[in-house]
Amino acid sequence: MFDHAFHSPYPLSESYDKIYSSLLTKYTSLPYIPSTYPYLKFYHLVDYGARFSSYIIARSMASKIWHEHFLKDPLSKTTGEQFRKNFLQWGGERDPNELIGNMFSLTKKLTIDDMTKAIIDEIKENVQKRDSLFK
Repeated sequence: MFDHAFHSPYPLSESYDKIYSSLLTKYTSLPYIPSTYPYLKFYHLVDYGARFSSYIIARSMASKIWHEHFLKDPLSKTTGEQFRKNFLQWGGERDPNELIGNMFSLTKKLTIDDMTKAIIDEIKENVQKRDSLFK
């Protein structure tokens, strides 16, 4: 809604503050706080609840795929073709658990512990990279 209002034909009928305030008041229970300019940064107006974890799950799976398949040789043709064949080519046609299982030759579904470890490993790697830059 905000994008439609802010990127509609110019000139805008009102100031950004007035447009934002009216949309916020109309579609949410959040109060508008003058002079805060919240439209200058990105955030979600409505809390995603448990669905937000899908970002974290996707991140952990991407990290796991990277570390186990691409880290040693990111430009490997064989690995890239395997990734395309076992993961990308199916789009939304197959169950995500099946696609992940194909990538890791798993006979069981990944657990929350597997995903948590993938994120922790990525964080540790990033800390090591950061620390090596500032030695």
